[in-house]
Amino acid sequence: MASIESFLRVLEDPAAAAPIPLGGGPVDKALRLLFVQVACSDGVVQEAEFSVLERLLPDMSAGEVLEWVADAASTPPDFQALATVVPGDADRRAVIEFAVRVAWADRHLAARERTLLARLTSDLGLPEAVLDETLARIIGRGRAVGPGEVTTALGSMSWKVPADAELALPSDISAVVPAAERLVARLVVDGVAQVALFTGGFAARFAEGPAFVPWDDIRHYTRVPTLGAAVAVSDHDGHNFSLNDPRLREVAVLLDRLYRAPT
Repeated sequence: MASIESFLRVLEDPAAAAPIPLGGGPVDKALRLLFVQVACSDGVVQEAEFSVLERLLPDMSAGEVLEWVADAASTPPDFQALATVVPGDADRRAVIEFAVRVAWADRHLAARERTLLARLTSDLGLPEAVLDETLARIIGRGRAVGPGEVTTALGSMSWKVPADAELALPSDISAVVPAAERLVARLVVDGVAQVALFTGGFAARFAEGPAFVPWDDIRHYTRVPTLGAAVAVSDHDGHNFSLNDPRLREVAVLLDRLYRAPT
């Protein structure tokens, strides 16, 4: 039987995680079924979610995976049965985290997904507060940012504050930055600025391409690695931005500091 932590590692980075062998015990079977039931609860299974299935269903052909997913999705959830094979409180909390990460993989929590998560929490005998705490630990929320808050949030972090002679940024990053923005700091990896902080937002080489994201436009961000993204941000218009290099995890730490309620 694989540990629940093994399933969580697959959700963090399917490409890097070891495949979970087929078979195993009842917990393995239950978590595979739970993955599909949560992933399908919003009516869509994303391409990235299939990358997880490749690790959860190794040695199956694409056709066999699709057939298995169709059967699993049509099976009514029986979370009370799940509770019988996951009796410990700590493991049940880990199951809630697994389910929340699955639901949040597309960076959108649909009402049906939230309802399903609430039912799972209840059937596992856990208080609703456990679900609320898990959601808050995984999903960060943006807000309007006032003057000076970016500099305050930097605190003792290892971002490089540029001197006048060091203001040059890689051309693909500087090209997306509005002219009126003032550079505050840069995150340098391998001698190159990968992320640049400005008074009004931040610019980076995202997996989707270079972009500038205003602080006030950020609706949500991930506090944990998700499907290979060290940090993922979504704006109020539904655009997604991903940083895949694990060395850029400091961006999430910065966002946590920045979006704390101002004192």
